[in-house]
Amino acid sequence: MIHHLLRAAILALAVQCFVGALGAQAPKELVWEVDYDAALAKAKKENRHVLLCMHKDKEIACTRMVALYDDADVKAKLAQFILVPSNLSTHTMQKHMVDGAEKDVCPHFRNVTCVDHVTNEAKIRQNLLKVTTVLVPHHILIDGDGKTLLARVYEMKKTAFLDWLDRARLATQGVTDATVDPQTK
Repeated sequence: MIHHLLRAAILALAVQCFVGALGAQAPKELVWEVDYDAALAKAKKENRHVLLCMHKDKEIACTRMVALYDDADVKAKLAQFILVPSNLSTHTMQKHMVDGAEKDVCPHFRNVTCVDHVTNEAKIRQNLLKVTTVLVPHHILIDGDGKTLLARVYEMKKTAFLDWLDRARLATQGVTDATVDPQTK
């Protein structure tokens, strides 16, 4: 009898672990929102939060951060948020499948054009930051009203970025300790 109960408990735990692992799987591609204003509207409608990812070309820290977005663990956590890319630079567009059709897109943010992320940058500077100079890489978590919940400037290695994304998720749930960044307080 005890063996049957033990076996049932182990099986239940294995199923929980398997289902949990499935829920944390990374999407094949991240979905980057084309427009800052549309991302805010979507966040409000879906009761979600927006993660603004600000970068600059020829900044090695930005290059490494953008590459980190392709990591499976990072993708799984980024997928929780509505993602908005921003960068003032334009790039040589690349062909990429978006919504079942081949389109010319930015090589860094594969479902938006460079015009999109340049426009996002201008809107973020004007509407949210109200500055002309921005230190990058810069990640800002905002709600559907555009209120900043958490922000972090400078590069983060994978473990630090995953930790920051966990704190960002907690901040979306109103956990106030998560909003204090020990690196920038």
